[in-house]
Amino acid sequence: MTLREHMEFAVTNARKIFTMQGGLAPMIHAIDEDGQHHIVQIPQAGGNDQEKDVIAVGVRQLAQEKNFVQMIFISEAWVIKGKDRDKVKSTRPSQHPDRIEVLVFQGEDAIQSLCAMVEIKRHKTTIEFGPVDIWTPSTQEGRFASFLPKKGAMH
Repeated sequence: MTLREHMEFAVTNARKIFTMQGGLAPMIHAIDEDGQHHIVQIPQAGGNDQEKDVIAVGVRQLAQEKNFVQMIFISEAWVIKGKDRDKVKSTRPSQHPDRIEVLVFQGEDAIQSLCAMVEIKRHKTTIEFGPVDIWTPSTQEGRFASFLPKKGAMH
């Protein structure tokens, strides 16, 4: 399975889970060197930066121990699209009046990284998803990114 196929698979299943549960806990969908799939729920222990850093270290260790060759971090998030960035910087996206709710995906293997985003539209009795936007990032940063060594990189 290519990373793009893995991303499409993760998006399809995340939508199903979100629809059934009305939400989605942060998780990683990984594939090991034997082709086995692993779902790892990311704990939300309080959510401060120090706790998130500790969790990220644990995920990185698990990736090494299980010999993951592909990983996709999946989470709900708030984003602000198409707005004046200077005004946005002073307000957390979750508090901004023009926020939109999305599912976000950060995927990687030894060669490349991919990102995806799907808008979530909640109605009184239903949930609707916008189109899937998949792209190759120019860089990939954050505590839940860059878990796997890249080919040709110094270790």
